[in-house]
Amino acid sequence: MTADQPSQADLTRVMDAHPMLCDYGYGKYAVAGFDHAADRAALADNLDQVRTAYAWLGTLHPASDRPWPTSCGLKHAGEHAGIGYVTNGAMIAAAYLAGVSVRVRPDCPNPELGVALTPPKTPAPDGSFTAWLAGHANANHPIGGLARDVAGDDCWPATGTDYRQFADHLAEHLAYEPAWMSLREAWEAYSGHPAPSDDENEEYARGGSVTRRSPASGPPPVLSGAVGSLRTSLVYEHEQQVEQRVTVTAVEQVFLECERARADGDLIKRVSASDKEYHFQNWVQARVEACALNYDDPGRNAYPDFRLVDHPEGYEVKGLEFPGREADYDSNSQVPMGRHNGREVFYVFGRYPKSERGVDEYPVVDLVVCHGSFLNADHEYVHKNKSFRGFGSYGDILVRDRKMYVVPTPFALASGTAGLATLILPASYEIQSDQLVQVGDLDRVEVDEVLVSYEFNMQTNEMVTHKEPNPNAGTVHRFRAYRSRGAGDSKKVTLNGSRS
Repeated sequence: MTADQPSQADLTRVMDAHPMLCDYGYGKYAVAGFDHAADRAALADNLDQVRTAYAWLGTLHPASDRPWPTSCGLKHAGEHAGIGYVTNGAMIAAAYLAGVSVRVRPDCPNPELGVALTPPKTPAPDGSFTAWLAGHANANHPIGGLARDVAGDDCWPATGTDYRQFADHLAEHLAYEPAWMSLREAWEAYSGHPAPSDDENEEYARGGSVTRRSPASGPPPVLSGAVGSLRTSLVYEHEQQVEQRVTVTAVEQVFLECERARADGDLIKRVSASDKEYHFQNWVQARVEACALNYDDPGRNAYPDFRLVDHPEGYEVKGLEFPGREADYDSNSQVPMGRHNGREVFYVFGRYPKSERGVDEYPVVDLVVCHGSFLNADHEYVHKNKSFRGFGSYGDILVRDRKMYVVPTPFALASGTAGLATLILPASYEIQSDQLVQVGDLDRVEVDEVLVSYEFNMQTNEMVTHKEPNPNAGTVHRFRAYRSRGAGDSKKVTLNGSRS
């Protein structure tokens, strides 16, 4: 290894030691037009980006016992930190050259790298959070970006050691996900403890259209645009250009991969007795990775669960025990919708057998992937949990209004889904894959009146609802159901009667 920067000989040595490493990532993938040998040659000719990634990795921290980020996640974090564009392969090669631990993930181009974007946990220092944050203004990671934003924010709380006062400030200014993630990371590094959560779905309750971001970080790169309202193209990154290779949409890929895995008997694996959903979300994650789709790592408060990086799409996962409660599901502080923060949102419902003692692997009985507008056509409503103080004998008890939404599942809304895999999309969606066959037309009609408010009497425990005329009354939202060719495509899907 050279003293300052890797040489061409260093890069050649690493590539010889890892023959699956290429500019796209790690491995060979069945993507139309993908040439592994040519991509290896592209990486060999990409020393400048490898050096850029190498220098940036040297500013990060050891991962220790924290979850390791993926190479794809790190390359996007680097872009946001201002290092510029580097390919996935350049980031991986740089990690090997820098002596960073690399965990290759089966059938995934994005290995996990043993570095952390934030400092290790330390005991809370004396002084305010803002003063501590100011000391990181020159750091080349998300905390540094937040510190630079704060330096230019005249309204930011200057003192204080209570996380919620800073969280309230972001909420008031409609900051969205990157700012919230940076705040939580910074608070963990400052206090040595996880940031407190006051909402089952903080991200959505906070959601807005304004992003507070430093000039150095810049907006995230847009690698592929939407065609019409829903269509996207699978893109393949090569150096600093984006080239369209195939036109199968991301959601089609995910659905077809889910159907393949279900038919091939790929099992859901439960990792603990307390895991109520047997890690159906992990099963779906493996499907997304098998499609070589880059995504932001899911978090407890993230909506939707999987937010694609290169496509304006996201996937919310719902596992259902079967037989059991399958007609509806509880949605804590979250109304289903088909569009959120610029992404089209798709729901993945999977049913699996009831738990048995000593059995830790389960098949997927059936599944439905549907556009969120099939569950609820409105995507303008913004949920907020509210509270007031003044209850009780002494008038000092806080009452929090935390709404729970109970939403019908596609298994209740439509017939013909049992035992099979079904894809439900708006009728305006142009199907690209010749592997998909239409098996039904499903029309949902908006009601005459919509609920706008309710009252709760705390003495009688009675609830009174108030409705108003629906300005979209009678509007028909048309959807189509699809199946993989030869996988139950003769069984039609029809809409059931309305649920009251």
